[in-house]
Amino acid sequence: MNKTELAISGLRTYYEGLSEAQLAFYHRVSRNVIHDWKQGRRGPPQPGEVHRDVVHIGALGSGKTVGGLFTAIALSCFIPGNLGIIVRKNWESLENHLIRELFALADAATDGNRHHLLSKPKRIGGSFEIEAYTTGAPSKIIVKPEPDGTDRFIEDSFKGPEFGWFLCDELSQLREITWRTLQGRLRRQFPGKTHEQAAMVRAGLGMSNPTFDGHWLVDNVANVHRDTDAIGDLTNKDTLLLRSTMEDNPLLGADYVEAEKRKYKNDPIKYRMYILGEDGLDIDGRPVFGDVFKSDLHTSLSLKYNPYSPLYVGLDFGWHHPAAVFLQKDKQGSINVLGELLGQEETAEEFGRRVKDYVQQCFPNIKTVEYYGDPA
Repeated sequence: MNKTELAISGLRTYYEGLSEAQLAFYHRVSRNVIHDWKQGRRGPPQPGEVHRDVVHIGALGSGKTVGGLFTAIALSCFIPGNLGIIVRKNWESLENHLIRELFALADAATDGNRHHLLSKPKRIGGSFEIEAYTTGAPSKIIVKPEPDGTDRFIEDSFKGPEFGWFLCDELSQLREITWRTLQGRLRRQFPGKTHEQAAMVRAGLGMSNPTFDGHWLVDNVANVHRDTDAIGDLTNKDTLLLRSTMEDNPLLGADYVEAEKRKYKNDPIKYRMYILGEDGLDIDGRPVFGDVFKSDLHTSLSLKYNPYSPLYVGLDFGWHHPAAVFLQKDKQGSINVLGELLGQEETAEEFGRRVKDYVQQCFPNIKTVEYYGDPA
């Protein structure tokens, strides 16, 4: 057994310690299937039970990141010649957190010998590339931030490669067009496998903290899949939605879990999200403009920017949700809102770089840009 084979063996051993929710994510089957299998009441998951896509929405510390990154490494190292992509909101979180967590998991599975599984990341343009070693042809993992820009720009940024799998980390921070575009890029062919076998291998993967009603992830994914099994996972033909609580992670001590419960006991929305892994509730408010705003009068899909007119950018650098709005005044003196950019837990420097990238991508050849301190 060579060093790569030994490292892959360590990955298979690591698999044995995954929680039921993490195993369900890896196999893309409901936890009900995994639970009964582990209890000896049935055999392993069968092809007809496997979904193409799986989204894991979990509480803080529920183990969704470990399950997701393990699946990414396993799909790369167990299947020679595979190609996968991991997408997260911004460059800093990819470089400073996700890649480190990916390598830490590989180290844990191989007793510190991750270099027998994964190469060092190589920065190529706007992404990292990591080679994953297999018993045959090496696989490749692309790690890339979600580009800022129009829907068309995002679609175009993912054109070309045909992936065997993709992983959207912190999915609630990403735009729906990114998830939908990557679903359409699951086209990789695997020589020697039948069409049905190749379809079983291709996987769309998403991980997210809970979010709020009205978010696309809730409205168009979570609330769509309403066939419920005994464990509470929601499914449809192609997508499996897994939910997990803080208590689903066996590695968290009971004292820690109880301390976190006490921390949020007086905040029912945060308790619901951070402890139970359920989506929060939107609090209905009164509209700022009231009945004055008319969508048919005040919105238009045909607005275009004028490269010779100043572009005004309003900025709010709050840590939790920084925001930017992009405006121009037309010949009639009306203010046209041409775009918006929202962030989540970003420094002013990080968000500022994204704003500059957005301007370059969405308003090329603009002559004058003026920045102001608050979008309001």
